[in-house]
Amino acid sequence: MKKEVAEANATKLIYNGPCVLVTCQRNGRPNVFTVSWNTPVSIVPPIVAISCVKSNYSWEIIRGTKEFTINVPEMDIVDAVFGCGKVSGR
Repeated sequence: MKKEVAEANATKLIYNGPCVLVTCQRNGRPNVFTVSWNTPVSIVPPIVAISCVKSNYSWEIIRGTKEFTINVPEMDIVDAVFGCGKVSGR
């Protein structure tokens, strides 16, 4: 279930470094991958750092588009979250 979070409170969701879903897209084709290393870098402006290896398909997309979205999933979809880390979008 999608929940909107106020920008001022968004970084509080990832202070403890949860596993998040990072989404990106190229040419209208969406892609999602799991990221377990993420950290707030700045509140104003809101900046978050993630770790992604260069061989990852999503890295190619993010490098090209310079855009991605961080999604903080709830525990009731944990199996789907881990499934996103096992399949490539290539």
